[in-house]
Amino acid sequence: MSKIINNSSVLFVISGPSGVGKDSLVSEIKKTMDNFYFAITATTRALRSEEQNGVDYLFLSKTQFGSMINSDDLLEWAIVYDNYYGVPKDQIRQGLSEGKDIIVKTDVQGADTIKTKFPQSVLVFIAPESNEDLKFRLKKRSKGDTLSNFNLRISEAKNEIEKSKNFDHIIINKQNDLKSALKQFIKIVDTEKQLPRTEILLT
Repeated sequence: MSKIINNSSVLFVISGPSGVGKDSLVSEIKKTMDNFYFAITATTRALRSEEQNGVDYLFLSKTQFGSMINSDDLLEWAIVYDNYYGVPKDQIRQGLSEGKDIIVKTDVQGADTIKTKFPQSVLVFIAPESNEDLKFRLKKRSKGDTLSNFNLRISEAKNEIEKSKNFDHIIINKQNDLKSALKQFIKIVDTEKQLPRTEILLT
């Protein structure tokens, strides 16, 4: 199998609990920074009304996703709330071939897997301002959920926040202040780009 090596690209992995604003931050980065390749995550969950296939996610059937698992075509994958999510290796290969820094948005478990495979990757955790803020965000995200499902989401989100200590950087994403989160991310990028790091090698 061919190998793609890139000595200059930095792999930034953005993660955090559900509803914390990961998608909003990545969208803001896309609007203001043009030196990134944004890896598109594959998922089996349903397409939302405001989303586009191939732009927000690669929406696949479970059969298609299973074929990617069996073919070892995913950098990492996990089951989150009964849906499959994963990062196709081809997305990373494309970013490396273009010589760009790469942004991957994934769940906390996926971020840990990527860090294990690529220790030189930079993990960025997006955190809510407080537990109250987290509950407010999840209520907006979980309309129609039963109380037990909502409580499960809260519990899992708190467990994910506990794992933020394993990340390289933490960004506090305050409500209605996305610009502040963007500034924090830009500062992280500026810092990391000055550090020596080993090459990214992907087979």
